[in-house]
Amino acid sequence: MKAICARLCVKPRTIELRETELDPREDQVLVRVAACGICRGDLAEFGQPREREDTFGHEGVGQVVARGPWVKGVEEGDWVVGSIWPGFATYGLARESQLIKVPADLAKLGALVEPLKCVTTVVRAAAADFGDTVVVVGCGFMGLAAIAAVAGGYGRAVVAIDGVESRRRLALELGTSAALDPVAGDVVADIRERTAGRGADAVIEFAGNAKAATLAASLVRPRGRLVVAGGRIPQAPGTGLFDALYIGAFTTHYVPPMFSPDPPDDWRRTIEAVVRGRYPAARLLTHTWPLSRIQEAFETAAAGDGGRYLKGIIVCHDG
Repeated sequence: MKAICARLCVKPRTIELRETELDPREDQVLVRVAACGICRGDLAEFGQPREREDTFGHEGVGQVVARGPWVKGVEEGDWVVGSIWPGFATYGLARESQLIKVPADLAKLGALVEPLKCVTTVVRAAAADFGDTVVVVGCGFMGLAAIAAVAGGYGRAVVAIDGVESRRRLALELGTSAALDPVAGDVVADIRERTAGRGADAVIEFAGNAKAATLAASLVRPRGRLVVAGGRIPQAPGTGLFDALYIGAFTTHYVPPMFSPDPPDDWRRTIEAVVRGRYPAARLLTHTWPLSRIQEAFETAAAGDGGRYLKGIIVCHDG
């Protein structure tokens, strides 16, 4: 099968479309890619030079159109997500063991299932209990999705922290009790006041920088829970061990996607949450481009579109 694939060029910030031949081997399926989400990791790769061209994209959704002779559990016509490679292409390949079936009516929105599965893993790691105060630091696509998952249930109070006003407004619409600007005021004092001096029971950091991770650590109550989803380590300039980590005696989880103790169950929970609207996928999808405009798409996503960008997808096939 001839496929049009987007390739990251040796020159940074340059994407070209190339034709290639893809055919499924014994345990593989060929997927007609409907859409593929733009991941923060893809944006990082976009800005870097490389030694050779690479295909990319890992948040794909599409329909199975052909399968190898060893494939038994996936049928032609099934809609699937998972490790479809490349994702930014008209067709991609995947092993049967790396695919998850999704309802056909999700269609292009299925491109959000993979990143939302990561959110599910993070939210479950936070283990918010009845009456907890939960703080989410960083309200991009994943932070807002986490707020939607956590807010409004079991007597929890959820507080959002982000420097972008439009994101704070959306966080309030999704159910937070407050949305704070980390620049405009003393966020630490505010959280202490809201919790009678205790601090937050659980804090989730999605911003992906050391300053945000350090702020997140300063908000956790003693013996509380810090979940670092952005991958950065809390820092305190001029000290060795970050005092709050020691004195607070709280549990710290670093939660990449592989943290999940039961990935199939996280996939199941995520798909059900999207279908039921617990994850407001359509509301968090702010930008859509055709594959032919992928260069423009990455330029816009990298720049943030004046703070309006939350999540974008590339539509590889119409219909």
